Amino acid sequence: MQAVACWAGRFTPRVSLADDTVLLEIGRCLRLFGGLRALVATVADSAASLDLSVVLAVAPTPLAAHWLALSGVAVVCTAPARLGQHLDPLPVTLLPARAATALQGFGATTLGAARRLPAAALARRIGADAVCLLARAFGELPDPRPDFVFPEHFSMALPLPAAVEHAPVLVFAARRLVAALTGWLTARQVGVRTATLRLAHASGETALTLGFSEPIADAARIERVLRERLDRLTLTAPVESLRLDAVEVTARPGRDGSLFGDASGERERMGALRERLGARLGEAQVVFPAGAQRSPARVRNAVQRAAGGFAAVVNAFVTVVVTAVVTIAAASLVVAGRTGIPARGGRATVPRWAARTAGGAGAYRIGLVGRRRGGP
Repeated sequence: MQAVACWAGRFTPRVSLADDTVLLEIGRCLRLFGGLRALVATVADSAASLDLSVVLAVAPTPLAAHWLALSGVAVVCTAPARLGQHLDPLPVTLLPARAATALQGFGATTLGAARRLPAAALARRIGADAVCLLARAFGELPDPRPDFVFPEHFSMALPLPAAVEHAPVLVFAARRLVAALTGWLTARQVGVRTATLRLAHASGETALTLGFSEPIADAARIERVLRERLDRLTLTAPVESLRLDAVEVTARPGRDGSLFGDASGERERMGALRERLGARLGEAQVVFPAGAQRSPARVRNAVQRAAGGFAAVVNAFVTVVVTAVVTIAAASLVVAGRTGIPARGGRATVPRWAARTAGGAGAYRIGLVGRRRGGP
């Protein structure tokens, strides 16, 4: 479940584990994903792409989402007043075994039937702990949960169901490790620059180093580099398990809000191109220009020279424009005289704009937990 919990970090940093269920606190993440329905659809699509069989249930309390998901009820309930109509039909077997047996003994087989019994008699028959569980599920008592602690360093193994003899086939299996890595990176708000995929086989281990031009947490970029490396790898023995390690992890640079174009987006595209070429041709075969360090005095002198050069260019440009306009105007006068344009008073008629110019004028199974704001 640790791998699934790390994967869930892509959607929210508030993750908790309960038996075979991963609970996500999503109250503060809804706007980031465009609302509750969009977030649920994103989680479902991501789980399907990893071939995970899950049941998604959304409820105002963690235990309600847990019980609904365990019962296979895929429901989205955000109103506490309507929570009872979804929980009442659930079986009492969700309670501890002793409490469930006692309730079934006197005919109460659902949670709704158990809640209709007198509270004092119910506590004597099934115990105070079971009554508290019911109250937490229905939102009558707070239900604090310990958060899943994302590991300080990412290193995760994945045993394969069968030995794999061809390296490109490993891309799909490694996709789950990449999803866990990107979720871990997102939750910790960092990026990876170097990662290592270790292929364990009977004769030893093969290590593939994945290098990136900048700290990233994008699963698609990581998978593209991984695919390029695996497509060019010949296995010496069938692979039995995989392990992905994040070797170099640093803070990710923020995105700038430039008015004219997205500089960070252009940087990401160039970085992805460099990574793909490096994975295909080899890092030593790919060279990109890099800016040189300059002292403040040299930078100041360069700026002054650039300012003087710009003034000279502007002056030359104005001179050329004025000269060109005057020349064109004079040519227009000659053409007007030769083409026999009707004259007034024995002189050829010249367009007014030409006359003005000539005169010198200028030109121009996962349970998603949604809590209310201010709730526990």
